[in-house]
Amino acid sequence: MSDLAQSLKQLAELNVGFDCWHPHPAGCEYITLSWSQVVAYDRDPDAVLAKHYGASKNDFQAWESNFSVRCAGTTKRGRRCQAAVPGGSNVDDPKRWVELQGSLCSIHQAQENGVA
Repeated sequence: MSDLAQSLKQLAELNVGFDCWHPHPAGCEYITLSWSQVVAYDRDPDAVLAKHYGASKNDFQAWESNFSVRCAGTTKRGRRCQAAVPGGSNVDDPKRWVELQGSLCSIHQAQENGVA
């Protein structure tokens, strides 16, 4: 066991808690970590946070970079639509963010359904 791990374990046995924070649509989110998670966090914070949310590290990083899901549709000029999908603005959970990937904005949904 490393010196860091041993020290953190001793502190945890003395009822010392460990928290970290990360950016979140609401500002920041605080997460309580075990002493062993702190050791892992020291090596790879995003991996620990991704695991906390049940997401892959890549999905967590992509979610944290924007928190919103862009429409998968294309404009008349052939560019990716910049509109957010319904329910896709400031998504507060990376798993939900992943579920919304590939969705269409209201305008592209209407076009696909022959309404617009």
